[in-house]
Amino acid sequence: MVSDLFGRLGHGHDFVILNNHSGAGAVTNRPHVYNDSNQHDIPNAQHTDGPGTLRNFAAKEGAGQWLLTMVDNAPAHVGTNNFLWIWLEQQKDLTAALASPSDGRLFGRLRLCSA
Repeated sequence: MVSDLFGRLGHGHDFVILNNHSGAGAVTNRPHVYNDSNQHDIPNAQHTDGPGTLRNFAAKEGAGQWLLTMVDNAPAHVGTNNFLWIWLEQQKDLTAALASPSDGRLFGRLRLCSA
């Protein structure tokens, strides 16, 4: 059951709690899309529960290990994460003199799909 799950996404020293025992009951083969950009441009996307937000990763290097931790702490319940897909979208830094970064750092939103 999704409501039994605690999910954390970490990269480097930054992290966000994706879901903290939230969600509707049992699901099968349902993708979970998280988007904290407030642009409402991804159908069926949901905000992370926090603490933290996907914006914690903005303006950071995207290379390296991303670690998804899902814990089901309900007795006798078992779940499976079939795949993890992370879409890092480079954004222009509108506060900088340059139109876009040349060092590969990320700005703006991150998209995560976990099923």
